[in-house]
Amino acid sequence: MFTPAPNPPADLDPSQNIWVPVRSGTVFVEPGAGLVHSEQAPIEAPTFFLGVMDGAGVYAVDLHESSDEGDLEPVHLRKLYGRIPDDEWVIAGRAEQIVNYERTHIYCGRCATPTETNPHDRGKVCPNCGHMAFPRLSPAMIVLVENGDQVLLAWGRQFPGRFFSTL
Repeated sequence: MFTPAPNPPADLDPSQNIWVPVRSGTVFVEPGAGLVHSEQAPIEAPTFFLGVMDGAGVYAVDLHESSDEGDLEPVHLRKLYGRIPDDEWVIAGRAEQIVNYERTHIYCGRCATPTETNPHDRGKVCPNCGHMAFPRLSPAMIVLVENGDQVLLAWGRQFPGRFFSTL
């Protein structure tokens, strides 16, 4: 089970780390497998702690400034659905969200001063004007249209392959 956290606990075993390298909606996974499990990050790049899953530290790796992907396989986040366990897919989505947040909140949105990370949550604080920013929440409403034992599914041109969704 994954538990989100802003900072790693002191008793975390580094030999069990899970790494989620991401770049613009693409997740880099072990070829033919899933998320990267290793003591060290698979690629030298900025990392962000996401939380703990079954005693292992989970980290996002920001590959936006790196062209080195090592031997990892690039897979779009949507295409990863159903290919890895659901809890790992949720972690991959969170990694993309946090990397995007970290990249877009380097400077204060109010006065353009470099922000500082709040040590006890994911907030970014401006030391100049005190403005605070947090990762965006994007609530959604999902509707399932039923008719007896049938359901209405939708397909969008932007969907990869034969990926269908509810409305």
